[in-house]
Amino acid sequence: MTNKVIQLNSKFNNDNLPEGAIPVSEETTVKIPIINTIYCLQYILAPENIIGYRLTLKDSLDDSTYFFMKFKEDFMVIDRLISGDYALIRQQEDVENGEVAAILINDIQREVKLRRIYKNNNQITLRGDGPNCNSITLPKNKVKILGKCIMIDRKI
Repeated sequence: MTNKVIQLNSKFNNDNLPEGAIPVSEETTVKIPIINTIYCLQYILAPENIIGYRLTLKDSLDDSTYFFMKFKEDFMVIDRLISGDYALIRQQEDVENGEVAAILINDIQREVKLRRIYKNNNQITLRGDGPNCNSITLPKNKVKILGKCIMIDRKI
């Protein structure tokens, strides 16, 4: 049976939850900011960068700092992502080769992008997973890694 998230209210409480249900309350969830455009480069989670919040179950997170980004149509699509998906990003300055990261390019472009990262000496190659995606290789100092994509959240 798949787990279902249930909001506790007058109909449900901890004593009468359906089998496999996960109660949602202030004790079990945390608000994670949504960021798409960076206006303040010094602090990613600055209020001017935040466009909203999403609730996430606390037990799926560690003590790291997180943010969501809403995926938009992109020519370098990451496998299985569709427009409207939310990517949960664990804030960190580096990722392993082949991992998907939230990045900024050139500190000029303010829109956060998701790319698969490959590092080689002083260069970073950005790849999408689509068959028509061309790789882009840039000097390491032109790519700012904001964090690693650890989960995709999609409304059905």
